[in-house]
Amino acid sequence: MSNSSATRFFRSNKKMAFVIIALLFSYSSFACEICGCSINGYHYGILPQFKKNFIGVKYGYRSYQSQHLISETLHILGNRSTEYYNSAEIWGRYYVNKRLQLFAFVPFNHFRQHESGVSTTAKGMGDITLAASYMVYNTAARKDKTFKQTLLAGGGVKVPTGKFDKSKSGQELNPSINTGSGSVDYLANLIYNCRYKRAGLNLDANYRVNGANGKDFRFGNRFTSAARFFYWQDVGKKITLLPNSGIMYEHAEKDRHQQELQKFSGGNIQFFTAGLEVYSGILNVGVTYNHPLSQNLSEGLVTMNNQFSAHLNILF
Repeated sequence: MSNSSATRFFRSNKKMAFVIIALLFSYSSFACEICGCSINGYHYGILPQFKKNFIGVKYGYRSYQSQHLISETLHILGNRSTEYYNSAEIWGRYYVNKRLQLFAFVPFNHFRQHESGVSTTAKGMGDITLAASYMVYNTAARKDKTFKQTLLAGGGVKVPTGKFDKSKSGQELNPSINTGSGSVDYLANLIYNCRYKRAGLNLDANYRVNGANGKDFRFGNRFTSAARFFYWQDVGKKITLLPNSGIMYEHAEKDRHQQELQKFSGGNIQFFTAGLEVYSGILNVGVTYNHPLSQNLSEGLVTMNNQFSAHLNILF
């Protein structure tokens, strides 16, 4: 086709030309912004025995199905992808005194995104979190109380020890396929426990304020909360079981890049959660399973699958 013929063709098909150009530019700008988030909220869960220090390791697995867009403006669907997030985390608690306890979380991540036969991976150390909690109220140790309660309040900071890149091998990389956020973030939390005889309730709420990183990207602030019922059951003289189940909720505000809101980010999800804690001497082993009940992530373009986690702690 000659230059003059091509000119006449596009002049007579202006709408088609506009759509093609919009698709090309929209794909390069927005296709990589939609996928499940690796920088999720923290859950303390049902902590090991309150009177003791501990150090342990946690493993977590979650995956997402993501629908990408060729054009954000025209909302034309493109490829689908699956994201897999595996994290192993060293964590611990140390009692400074009867009321003040310190926590540390050191994660190691392996993330993978699979799209159209191509896999993108990120692995390495994540962002370290340091936190402290203060025992506001505690009647758990009082023998004259059949209804026992504890309330802790605290906060912490997440430091950017993990790696954050916007590109890899010359290609745009989804912000969530990174082992870290690249930013300094601040956390606040409340943990409440009550127990009557062997049955009890655990409530926890966490809020994280995310900062901007060196790439001028800011993940949306995140709020997580959970309510879990548990039952304390002794098995013989050396083993104690603590089955638990309840509801967990997460909400993420929209991300920002160069102060511009990322439309297809953020959202909320509600889980049914069930788990089992086992105590034997100085050992604590636990497993947790989370099943999504309702969700609206990234304007409905991202779907979270079931989650699984397990931990092993040494009490001292």
